[in-house]
Parts: sequence; C-alpha cells; structure tokens
Amino acid sequence: MTDRADDRADGVDDRDAEQLRSGDGDAFVATVGRVVARRAPGTVGVLRAALGRPLQPVARRAAITGILRLGEDALLREVAHALRHDDVAVVIGAARILGDVGDRRAVPNLVEALRTDDEAVGDAVLSALGRLGDPAALPWIVAAAEHGFCVETACHALGVLGDARAEPILRRLRDDSRRRVALAAARALAALQER
Repeated sequence: MTDRADDRADGVDDRDAEQLRSGDGDAFVATVGRVVARRAPGTVGVLRAALGRPLQPVARRAAITGILRLGEDALLREVAHALRHDDVAVVIGAARILGDVGDRRAVPNLVEALRTDDEAVGDAVLSALGRLGDPAALPWIVAAAEHGFCVETACHALGVLGDARAEPILRRLRDDSRRRVALAAARALAALQER
C-alpha cells in the first residue's frame, strides 16, 4: 500500500490528493482543474504519479493537460511527437490534448499532422488548430475546407479561430448543397460576426 505522503506534495491538500489517487474520471478531472488553477507546489509531481497508475482515458487526458498547463515543455514535445504515431487513437488523443492546452507552439506539429487521409485524425487536428487561435493556422484550415477534407470541422475551426479572412470561404460553403456543411459554415460566419 502506498503511503499517503508519497502521493501528496506540499500544496495539494488531502482531499485533492485522495481524488487524484482514485482515478475516478469526473472527480479526477475536476480535481486536476482545481489544483492546476491554484498552481499548488508539487502539483506536477502528483499528476505524474497519477499517470503511473491505471486511469480512465478522460482522467489520463486531464492529467497530461494539467502538467502541460503548468509549463512542462518536455511533455509538450512528447505529446507533439505523438502526432506522428502509427496508431490513429494516439494521434487523435495528442491533437485533443494540444487543443486543450492552448499552446500555440504546437501549430507546426498539428499542421504536419494534417497530411493524412484519415478523417478522424483530420477532425481532431482541425479542431485543435481552431482552438489554439493562431492566425498562422488559417491557411491550413481553409485549404482543408477547399479540398473537401473534414469540411464541417474546418468550418467550425474557422468560426472558433475568429479571423475575418475566413469569411470568403465560409460564404461560399454556406451555399453548399450539403446541408450539414452549409449549416456549419453559417454558424461559423455568425461566430465571426459576433466578434
């Protein structure tokens, strides 16, 4: 049995440490959010210890995201490198984490990951690019939409990105014969106009 002090570090209280040991998805995610927001000393160590135990996927993602939000550049490079993995699930997970973290340094890695025919990967990468909010991603998201690759997600990403230069492609796609694409483009345009 692990000693409680081994899983805890100064700054992470007993209740939070217990939740982080439990690995329970929702409680774990909420606790990660609290301790990361407080930037409690020792949080990175506690989250790394949690990653050494079996966790539900949502809890694992929250722990990795929390560590990255606390500025762990080595792990950021590791996650960005995972975008090149052969396993589609690994690539999708990495893209989602990078979108959650919001570190624009990941844009070049995400753009490189767009060189795929896999729509699930394309959806995850385009979504992450939109969430990062970096105008440098605009040409790549527009290119995906223009080439018919994950068009709905590309429209959504353009709306989230919020760059007015996306209006011409979104106006064209708003008149697309595919109802879902037209609706996604209309929503993205509305999001742009709200800004």
